[in-house]
Amino acid sequence: MARPARIQNAVILAAAREVYRRRGLAGTTKEIAKKAGVAEGTLFGRFDNPPKLFLEAMAPSKMEIGKTLDAASNVSQVDHALALVAREVLTYFREIAPLILPIITHPQLGPKALVGKLGENPVLAVRGALRWYFHDLRKAGTISEIDEEAAASVLVFSLYAIAVLEVGDPRRNALPHSGIKALIETLWRGLQVDQQERKSRSSGPQRRDTAREPTKSRRRRRDKAVGELLSLQKS
Repeated sequence: MARPARIQNAVILAAAREVYRRRGLAGTTKEIAKKAGVAEGTLFGRFDNPPKLFLEAMAPSKMEIGKTLDAASNVSQVDHALALVAREVLTYFREIAPLILPIITHPQLGPKALVGKLGENPVLAVRGALRWYFHDLRKAGTISEIDEEAAASVLVFSLYAIAVLEVGDPRRNALPHSGIKALIETLWRGLQVDQQERKSRSSGPQRRDTAREPTKSRRRRRDKAVGELLSLQKS
């Protein structure tokens, strides 16, 4: 008599994710076992305990941010490239927000369990990649002498805040394409190179230090841009 086929862990985890996304912590191993077509004891034999199963089922995949940035590098206009990046990042955040929020608020798991599973915070990983993206753009002279980490943080945390707010909103994915465009246009006002900085950069190495100092006009533009971003998040 042939041995029954062994149910793959992926099948069990897919069933568990479906149950947990629908029922949250109220989802039971009995429901998951029934959904996966296995005995309830099989779950404990594979995953030790319910919190372990919850973490394995809900942990999101990492974003392949390198592919997105490679695609952006082929776009000639930097603001259009940023819009492409923003759309892809928001799509990713919309996928992972409903998964990671239950993990970090789980009484027996929390943020450390998420980082332990993935090796890094997925949101901060995206921010780190964008920091280097902005670094390369600044070195190439296509954006102003900015604080790269601050610029990456503004973009990433704005997009993540949108995704998180949409988790509890029945009108999911509520931010239209025009909203992404408005966000990038606002950020771009603080990133683009103004005429004074362009002249300073072209004057040669002897003025490198002064070229790095932001002008008063750029400071005002950045302050306005940050204010508009905050307003966009609250709206």
